Amino acid sequence: MLRFSTHSFLALTLAASTAVLGCDLPPDENPGEASAPPPSGLLHGGVLYAGPRPNCVYDGDRPTELIGGVVLLMFFTDNPPPPAGQATAASNVLVIPAREFFSLADCLPPDATAEERAEIVTRAAQFDWPEITLASLRRSDGACARPFRRDGVDRDGPCIADYQIRGFMDRDGDWNPFFSVRRLATEGDVAGGAFVNTSVPVPQFARIVFGSVEDYPNGQVVSGVAVTLGAYVNTELPAFELSGMTRAGRSEDLVPAVSDAAAREQMIWEQTRMELRLIDPTSESWTETLAAAGMSIDPHPSRFAWFTPPVDANRDGLQDLHPILGAAGVLWEHPIVILRRARSPIELAAGIPDAVVIATVRPTQTGSKHTFAPRIEIGVAPVGAVNLNPAVAGCQVPYLAPGSLVENLERIPVDCQELPTGNYDVNVLTGLAGARVFNYREQLMRDQPELPPNVVDTLVRAQTDNDWLAEGGQFSSQAWSIPNELGCPDPYRPNGLDQNGNPTTFNQLEEDRTRTCAVVEDRCDPDGTRMQCAQGPAGRWSLVDTDGSNAPDHTDTSDGHGVAACQMAVRGTDGMTVRVNYMPVNPDCCGPVSHLCNLPLCPLRPNAALAGSGGVRDIRELREPGVDYAVREDGSIQPLCTPFLPPVSCCRGD
Repeated sequence: MLRFSTHSFLALTLAASTAVLGCDLPPDENPGEASAPPPSGLLHGGVLYAGPRPNCVYDGDRPTELIGGVVLLMFFTDNPPPPAGQATAASNVLVIPAREFFSLADCLPPDATAEERAEIVTRAAQFDWPEITLASLRRSDGACARPFRRDGVDRDGPCIADYQIRGFMDRDGDWNPFFSVRRLATEGDVAGGAFVNTSVPVPQFARIVFGSVEDYPNGQVVSGVAVTLGAYVNTELPAFELSGMTRAGRSEDLVPAVSDAAAREQMIWEQTRMELRLIDPTSESWTETLAAAGMSIDPHPSRFAWFTPPVDANRDGLQDLHPILGAAGVLWEHPIVILRRARSPIELAAGIPDAVVIATVRPTQTGSKHTFAPRIEIGVAPVGAVNLNPAVAGCQVPYLAPGSLVENLERIPVDCQELPTGNYDVNVLTGLAGARVFNYREQLMRDQPELPPNVVDTLVRAQTDNDWLAEGGQFSSQAWSIPNELGCPDPYRPNGLDQNGNPTTFNQLEEDRTRTCAVVEDRCDPDGTRMQCAQGPAGRWSLVDTDGSNAPDHTDTSDGHGVAACQMAVRGTDGMTVRVNYMPVNPDCCGPVSHLCNLPLCPLRPNAALAGSGGVRDIRELREPGVDYAVREDGSIQPLCTPFLPPVSCCRGD
């Protein structure tokens, strides 16, 4: 039986603040015209760094320039990056050059000894962080405009902008805010943030609270914020690709109704046979690609492998349950795999909601083994989470396929229809900071020299593929997503379109700009480029429809869209077939999708990047002008069909 954990359904979905002082800025002598920008916040604080000496540029044996600097990332407290939230970008960024912390006398020698590399230095610098967005009461009903909220539980309390700060010392100077695979910390950086208390094993992020433009018409200063950077990042970015054995999911897939956890896990994995495979950064093609992108990946097995520490999204020191399979006893482990349906500019303009599928590392594999290289198997839980209204909390509605158990259809508001088909971005989050990484084989041979070599090998292989293990540490917030800039241009996110709707921009790794890559993998032609086909649109995962005859009826607003297997379902406790009593979706969630009610499903077309069983590539998307959508005179998009139906309760006004 599948039950949803009390963890927020997406669970991509920290507490008390440090002491901060707020005050009004002095009034403007020349307030300016009505077109002046709104008042903003100024954050004053300091950064304490405790880590290795800085890297430097050398002229012979003389250091001439410090490399890198501190990158501070500000997020809304109620929406940090995954796994604790869903933020894909920081709300604000501040960069402090390394010269604010170090002098050239601190430089690490280019031929540094092991002792010099292990030396820890402590430095500090102050910062002023301007242009921080204050809260606002823009909504006509007086409510705080998202993502801001009322302070505390008082519905009439003041509107606040509630932030948290994460950051790292970029010691190798490879951070690039405009390049998705270079926006995060890499091995050798030193990570941290603004914490409530740094002396506890799992420090909580502090709340940095600003008020509203109504309460601070001249702006606001918040002072006394302390950022601590002291967790050495042990791992490289999880640069991966889907292995050739991975196949598309099917829109009718179900969580198997079996009681045996191992059997259920195997059956879920068999539905897609997903496998993440680390790239080979030493290969000739990848060496060229990484060099062209200004990147490097150290292939050493202690840094570049699949480590599987527990997920602790809420930072309470306890391992979280998996957000989909948690009530069945499945614990959440790294790597975190989030599959997100790709929406074209047309679908975004048409108001097609976001859809996500959350996968999981196979628990039977990680029960004993804790390091995988270069491959790791991933089970894709066949549940779609559709975010009907991002402006309202709790509007992620599970979509379950016909044939699901009664208990799963009745426990919380869900919709019963085939899972949303389409091409899905593959987002993987993993990595360690502050961990102890050690060679397990060497430790066994040192601690138990009497063990025969074959016994040592058996013990090692039971726990690690490459002899290395990691203990302790925290999630380093490292991530890798497909598609990215190392692959072909993405037609779902073009920077420009020609008159035929084709992307007009080129990937920066192209040598011959008269060429582009094809989208489908078996037609991907990287000649004349340094691109990697599997890092582009061809590398996406897909959810396909293998049988178009069992689609829901868009004209039927009875429970389950008129599908018999949604209206009557098996009860897991006794095997009886009974009528399902659905809970309606919160009406506040329905507004943004109400225009999709009464629209038919878009036609099935063979446009999946990844084939399912039998070679099926059929998915539903808004793709064809005049058939799937129309362009109004004002340039807005009118959908004529929808890739998946809104929940029935939204379309009948429950």
